[in-house]
This record gives sequence, structure tokens and C-alpha cells, in this order.
Amino acid sequence: MAHAPWTNAELVTEGFAPWVAFAELETALPTVSTKAAGVYVVVRDEDAAPRWLMPSPVGETWRGDPTVSVSALDANWVVGASVVYIGKAKQEQLRKRLRAYLRFGQGRGGRHWGGRLIWQLDDAWQLKVAWRIEAARDALVVGRELLAAFRRAHDQRPPFANNPDRLGR
Repeated sequence: MAHAPWTNAELVTEGFAPWVAFAELETALPTVSTKAAGVYVVVRDEDAAPRWLMPSPVGETWRGDPTVSVSALDANWVVGASVVYIGKAKQEQLRKRLRAYLRFGQGRGGRHWGGRLIWQLDDAWQLKVAWRIEAARDALVVGRELLAAFRRAHDQRPPFANNPDRLGR
């Protein structure tokens, strides 16, 4: 999976499923084993240029205001990439990480600072999330490999919401 464009079909071939809109994620969470480790991706199916929400609708968090500037959002945007975030979760953490991401976006105190740029997209609730259970391999290693493969496919740029403080580097 080291080539662009990392389509949904290619991700399905790589074992990512189901495809759930963030707006529907709460009802899908019980299907994720509480024992599972894994990796997850967030995909934006829309081809149109993104529109930003200012400030972040998340509001204040335990780490402060997650809002980043329009220039930072623009610098992190990867034109042509549908994958906007790659996450990883060690053993017994996949459901917790997905729930934390959802709760963070809802402004309900979830601790998922990584990927926070997602919530400044005006279509964040239509973004799709899929995951893959990693039973045989260390999910943290797999996550790093996926990030490296994405970077190779996109001129060494990380997905939009990964490493937001590096401004697309």
C-alpha cells in the first residue's frame, strides 16, 4: 500500500472496515472488541477544497484551545489525498482510542489531541473512519509503517491531521 492515492477500495483490500461516518461512530463502537489493538484511518471522500471552521468547534480542552490558524490548516492540507488521519492503538485500546477521538470532536472531554485538525473541517461529521485489528503484529509499529508509506506516496508529507505542528513537513 505504498502508492497513491490510497483509495477506500485499496484500504478495504488492506483489511480496513467498516466505513463509518463520524456522525454514526457511536453506534458502531460496540462492534470493536475491548481487547483489540489496531490501526485506523479517517478518510474524506469529498474532492472539493476544504472549508475551515474558526474557531475549532471542540472548544477548550484539558490542553487548551485546539484551534489552529487557517495558514496552519492550509499548510497541512495534502491536495489529492483522501486519507486525512492515521491512528494507532495498542492492545485493549482500539475501542477506547476511537471513542476518545469521537468524544474530543463532540467537545465531551475525549483525550485525543492528535488528529485535532479534523474538527476544523466543515464536513468533519461526514468523514469516514475504518479500522483494522492487529492481532499478529504490534499496532504501533504497523501505524508507523502506514505513516511512512503515506509519506512516500505524498512527497514526504504526513496526512492532514497527523503531526499538525510540523505544518505539512
